Amino acid sequence: MNRLYFLIPLILSFAISKAQITFKSDASFMTWDTILLKEIDSSFNLEKNNEFELRCWMLSSLNIDSKLFILTKNNNKFNARFFDKNNDNAKYVEKLIDSRNLSHFWKELKKNHVLTIVDSDSLVDKNGKKLYNTVYGHTAYVIDLITEKNKRSYFYFCPKECFKTYPLIKEFKWFFNIINLIHQICRSAPNTDCG
Repeated sequence: MNRLYFLIPLILSFAISKAQITFKSDASFMTWDTILLKEIDSSFNLEKNNEFELRCWMLSSLNIDSKLFILTKNNNKFNARFFDKNNDNAKYVEKLIDSRNLSHFWKELKKNHVLTIVDSDSLVDKNGKKLYNTVYGHTAYVIDLITEKNKRSYFYFCPKECFKTYPLIKEFKWFFNIINLIHQICRSAPNTDCG
């Protein structure tokens, strides 16, 4: 009987550690920019067929720069890559990411509802007016979530300004936090007016 008490926590911890990342699929999912993704893949040989993949596109409305952060999970291990293209670089360059704290990073993203946050297009005020249309900025952020069975994408302009303008809208706070976490792990400076 004592062996059974020892085995139950062991089995439960194994089952929890092997838990898959799940989220509700978006029927209208379309990868944000296939051309940019192919450009990055041709130079850097991106991993394919990941158990889970999160892509965060950071795109300047003036096409001055674009960045792509990719977080993948395979065999219960996270990996991250960061690609940057700006005025100084005619092509994307890969910047190294410290992968030692990716499990903690993932937990922080989940605390901010990275899997369930609604698209900014869904946010309305008490009069039914779309909130994101009132705050425009220079940087757009698109997050793609991909597993073998589910795909989802959501979009926000200028999370810093949206959060400042609508501090009581929890989705703007969550997305602002998500973007800050990604900038921290990438050691990249957020856009000063949009961060």
